[in-house]
Amino acid sequence: MKEDILTFLNGTSPAKPVSTPASSAGEKVPKMAPLTGVKPEDQVKKLTGMRKAMTKTMTESRSIPFFTFQDEIDSTDLFHLRHLLKKNHKNLTLLPFFVKAASLAMVDFPIVNANFNPELDE
Repeated sequence: MKEDILTFLNGTSPAKPVSTPASSAGEKVPKMAPLTGVKPEDQVKKLTGMRKAMTKTMTESRSIPFFTFQDEIDSTDLFHLRHLLKKNHKNLTLLPFFVKAASLAMVDFPIVNANFNPELDE
């Protein structure tokens, strides 16, 4: 919203600071960005049901590390193989080939599929 941009440019803080909620299980909850642009005439409703579950999941997903890799390959042979296999499998896409390549790569590079326990530094 325009008010949000002007607030950011002016370096002023929003009217109502938002506190970080604490989880009942003692888990760390990602800190939310300050809520801006809320006016007194706006309706505030409590989240329930599916919206509450979806918001919780989306908020927690921001704390999950992600991995991105990009490379350029010559896939001429792959497209030729797919063309041959499509004679028997009409709906064959490239996805199964990419999944197989990723699973084989994880055998050689298991760190890509690792978990981290911050409490034990393991």
